Amino acid sequence: MKQERGGERGFGGGTLEGKGTLSEASSYLWLVEETNSSRFPYRLKILQGDQVLLDLLTQDLWPPEGKQLFCLRPGRTREPILSLGIKEKFPIKALKRTGPLLYVVIDRRVRKRCEFLFTKKRYKNQPGEYEQIFWRSESLFRQKVARLKRRLDLEVTILVDIRERYPYQFPKTSRVTLPVGDYAVEREGRIVGVVERKTFADFLRSIQAFNRLCMVFAELATFPHAAVVVEAPYHYFLEGKRVAPFRLKPSKVEQAIHELLVKFPGVHLVFLENRKVAQLWCGAFLRAAVSQMDLSQPDIFETPKVAEESSLTYTDPESFMAVLGTFTFRQLKENFPDWPENKLRKLLEELKAQGRVVCEGRGPKARWHYW
Repeated sequence: MKQERGGERGFGGGTLEGKGTLSEASSYLWLVEETNSSRFPYRLKILQGDQVLLDLLTQDLWPPEGKQLFCLRPGRTREPILSLGIKEKFPIKALKRTGPLLYVVIDRRVRKRCEFLFTKKRYKNQPGEYEQIFWRSESLFRQKVARLKRRLDLEVTILVDIRERYPYQFPKTSRVTLPVGDYAVEREGRIVGVVERKTFADFLRSIQAFNRLCMVFAELATFPHAAVVVEAPYHYFLEGKRVAPFRLKPSKVEQAIHELLVKFPGVHLVFLENRKVAQLWCGAFLRAAVSQMDLSQPDIFETPKVAEESSLTYTDPESFMAVLGTFTFRQLKENFPDWPENKLRKLLEELKAQGRVVCEGRGPKARWHYW
């Protein structure tokens, strides 16, 4: 809550970039084609009209129960990939991008929820990085908690609006003039998270000028992460004796609150029991906003140009295994001469423990199979 300086604030200062949601309409299409490849028999595409947004080679129509599938971009295989016909074709109900993850909800009764993980790893023996793509189904979500680094304890500078009269106390703050809200965080000069603080009385006064409150919510909604924190529990607003001094009825207050929730789903409206709890929530929310924006944002929808067979190089041992399917340890060493033998063997043992490779035979003639 801040001391207002005459007039209403103008709109602007935000961007929809980084919000994650691509669409919840049926304009996107899930298409799976059969191919001539024995190693990657399916080619999965996400289409928007005639535009191909995502194009991946996969080993199956759907990830196995409790496992994930390794995917490749077209052009990373030795043999040319030819489409033999359409295997599946369904509308997509929703796409949501969050950092390195792309969530997909397909419009069908079964096998409808999945995600793609796009990661980039640094080479161990040379500069640069390479891409790995994994396709995971809903069954894996139930079995494992995503192994994303928790960074909510990172130290960030929280921007505090100069019109905020009694600001929350945070370890590192900077007084600025914010376009909207009382507290914010930024990355690379762009606001990525913003919080508007309201006391019990201030929120009721805002409801009295409901159209203006809607304008504030609309401006907050232009930022990647936004919230309005009210320093009072929800049930206070349903008690007639508490709202009567503001010439309001509980039913009107309740209606206003739920209209805000429905009209502006991208703005969190949170009711907390007191100022201390609200301060803790605000700090955690803004740190999480920075942490989320710090997650790698690979260019998921960029399909690289098809590589010529003669210029094909393998970015990492696992990509090599996925393309060949069956290989010997000698082949692995020949393709990665800079990798020490003990590291290659350790990698194979790790993949074997995960059930992603199996070994057939013993000694130099042993053959490995990548699943």
